[in-house]
Amino acid sequence: MSESPSTVSVVLLSYNRPEFLREALASLLAQTYARLDITVVDNRSARSEEVARVVEEFPCVRLIRNDRNLGYAGGMNRGIGEATGRYTYLTEDDIVLDADCLRHLVEHADEHRATGLSSPLMYNKTARTIRCAGGELSLRGVYRRTTFGEGERDAGQFPQPFDVGYIDGACVFARTDFLKSLGGFREEFFMYVEAVEFCARALKSGRKLTVVPAAKIYHFEPPEAADDAGELDFHKYKNLFALYLLHAPARHLPEFFARYAALGLLRAVAGRGGDARALVRALRWTARRTPSLLRERRGSLSARAETSGDVPTSGVRRAPLV
Repeated sequence: MSESPSTVSVVLLSYNRPEFLREALASLLAQTYARLDITVVDNRSARSEEVARVVEEFPCVRLIRNDRNLGYAGGMNRGIGEATGRYTYLTEDDIVLDADCLRHLVEHADEHRATGLSSPLMYNKTARTIRCAGGELSLRGVYRRTTFGEGERDAGQFPQPFDVGYIDGACVFARTDFLKSLGGFREEFFMYVEAVEFCARALKSGRKLTVVPAAKIYHFEPPEAADDAGELDFHKYKNLFALYLLHAPARHLPEFFARYAALGLLRAVAGRGGDARALVRALRWTARRTPSLLRERRGSLSARAETSGDVPTSGVRRAPLV
């Protein structure tokens, strides 16, 4: 007797973009894999009432209305906490899924139990170029993150599923119990680098991160940023510093902080790049949090010696993050 199909809990994070939400929800309801439990988590914004009216057009979709903006991390965690399906898929209001997307992700997950997190292939919706096919991360003295396929036309360069060092947080598929065992995203990150840090913890657990190219999604090209650039810079700086304190090989920390903290501050003060006030705020935040971050780091160190700052990618199992 064959096993009954597994339910997928879909968590769709919404913030201030009701004009995209309707198409995103329609694509979920058009999935060829029908066992879905769909929840929209709306981070409070000036357009939250419009978001609620769009969700009302889809009676089978549940709406969770946060009374404030919890950021990407807090919003997704709210949805993960409510997920009850065997699998959970995390998505956003500006992403449209190909009709077979979730079917391919479920099939891969059923057949590859060693996979921790998986992701579809992400395209730019208008240009139809590849936006993200996962990527590679290096936590050495210079922070480097490479996105595979970015800006390329799809010429069949990704014919089969492949392992990567990180996947985009806007399209994460995993067993629900695994997501919850990781504790979700770090809510103090609020936004930026939270998915990278989450992927680092998933890799430390011994699970793989895999891109499944047969599963496809389309991301609306983002408009020009209208947010407070200083606030965004603050989160970028502090989260990058925390990422290194938690996961980078110890031998690379002095060079990293010399470059990004000391020299970065000098450049910002001299007007040669960066927001000096945001960086100072981030350094103060980091100074307060360093003791607890280092305690957490020591608690998660594996018995293996540090040999590289590279995260395993593309099926090549290299050295661990720490």
